[in-house]
Amino acid sequence: MIVLSLTTGYDWRVGVTKGLNLEDLYSGPRVLEAPLYSVFEASRYLQIPENTLRSWVSGRSYSLRSGASRRSEPVIEIADRATSLLSFSNLTEGERRMLDQTTVGWNRIMGG
Repeated sequence: MIVLSLTTGYDWRVGVTKGLNLEDLYSGPRVLEAPLYSVFEASRYLQIPENTLRSWVSGRSYSLRSGASRRSEPVIEIADRATSLLSFSNLTEGERRMLDQTTVGWNRIMGG
């Protein structure tokens, strides 16, 4: 039996049942939420800097002119905080955010 563990990724060992089996996973929308991609992998797929994606999923600290610092909150809710893995849905959110920052703009792409 091939098993996909939603907390540790693929587990190809026969007979191990420590997650959803593939039939259960692919029978509904949960497949889009399965945490499978590291921030590094996702940034390569999206063709954006790794640090940009990391700040979107983890937030970041920045300095003010006054010398004080502030922290921005994450704008993408990561699929699995324990393992820092992103889901396909997280990748689509990253793509949308990237398009929002381009000169083309999301509205022109969607025909608005």
